[in-house]
Amino acid sequence: MKTGNNAKIRTEAAAFSLIELLVAVAIIAVLMAVGAAYYGDYVSDARHSVLQKNLHTINEALNSFRADQGRGPLLVPFVSGANTLVDTAALPAFKLEELVNGPLQYIDGTLRRRTVIKYLSSVPELPNPFAKGNFTQEDLEFFGATVYYYDLNSNGKFDLDSEFAVSLTDHANPENNPIIFGIKPATASGWTYTQWTASAPLDYTRVSLKAASFKH
Repeated sequence: MKTGNNAKIRTEAAAFSLIELLVAVAIIAVLMAVGAAYYGDYVSDARHSVLQKNLHTINEALNSFRADQGRGPLLVPFVSGANTLVDTAALPAFKLEELVNGPLQYIDGTLRRRTVIKYLSSVPELPNPFAKGNFTQEDLEFFGATVYYYDLNSNGKFDLDSEFAVSLTDHANPENNPIIFGIKPATASGWTYTQWTASAPLDYTRVSLKAASFKH
């Protein structure tokens, strides 16, 4: 009988050599590397799509805000003496504060918050396609100002009690531009359009991502 020899032959046929095992491991490693690269591209593309969609959502909200309010949301902290009306710490992106919490409006001569009007339910996330985490307000560019104010206090804040802002709708005749906030003092009489645009913007109507923030 040759039973022992047959078992030996079967055992030798079923075994893998060291070279065969190394080749198999190498093939698996290559497949995993290719799969990881494709997965990374997929994640990056998905995050980029969300970023573009949410930036579009913000700009659509800005369009609606401007159509309703005749201006854009406030770009700087807004105070009335010692009282803060728009706090820089109110939201992760305080420049979107009026879109989320409602615009400030004069009602019967009093400046009030219209909390029933919401242009965004919350601050949209802006995912970074090339890194973990999200872009912040510091990565955004706010532009397209329509309202300007003269920063008399030189503190980067608009003080309703001592400063005023105008909507520059009439470039040829700045004196005809309506006052949006505050009371116009005599010192600003005769200001030109150039003087106003050289002062501080109070609002914005467009948002985009800074080019430097998008580099990877």
